[in-house]
Amino acid sequence: MDSLEALDTVLWRHAYHDAQGRGYKVRAAMIDAMGGRTAEIYRYAVRHRGRVYPWQGVQRMTQPYTPTPQEYFPDMKGNKVKIPGGINLWRCDTTFFKNDLAHKLTIHPSDPGAFHLHSNGKDELEAYAREMCAEVYDDEEQAWVNPHGRANHYWDCEVMCKALAYILGVRNIKHPSQKRARKKESVRGDQGSLAGRLGEYRR
Repeated sequence: MDSLEALDTVLWRHAYHDAQGRGYKVRAAMIDAMGGRTAEIYRYAVRHRGRVYPWQGVQRMTQPYTPTPQEYFPDMKGNKVKIPGGINLWRCDTTFFKNDLAHKLTIHPSDPGAFHLHSNGKDELEAYAREMCAEVYDDEEQAWVNPHGRANHYWDCEVMCKALAYILGVRNIKHPSQKRARKKESVRGDQGSLAGRLGEYRR
């Protein structure tokens, strides 16, 4: 990929569908900013402020994540260039989120919170599965390691997705059916209360 602008089509111009045909738009994306394209990633994040989150993985932290304000990025000559309005670099505890992802992969597919994939119509999941199994947890080092130096890009991407979902509070979003049930319970609960009876009287 010559430019991060090619991501625009993948991230923002497509809708993705589940097994029931329901469409979903990408809400946000997290991108590793610590490779050789830091300045380019910061510029891309500025263009998509609020949707692109630059990431830095840290093996162990005292909290799952912390936003670190960035006011400058290096240009081609190594000079500091001020970022308009600044931007956050999201430093995330990779051990915390890798543990979380590993746990999620153990949940039975029929149970709540399970990890689901697409139908594998083109046999593309074999390569995905190999990368998802590239790292193991080393009890002596108390860290995730890649003992055979295998490609692990999909694993890294899923870890960043877990981190971004955590940052955005996805785990706290209620399913529409839960909201409807709570509303019905609220209506039923009010009928026997003083407020409910007064409401009925006013009607």
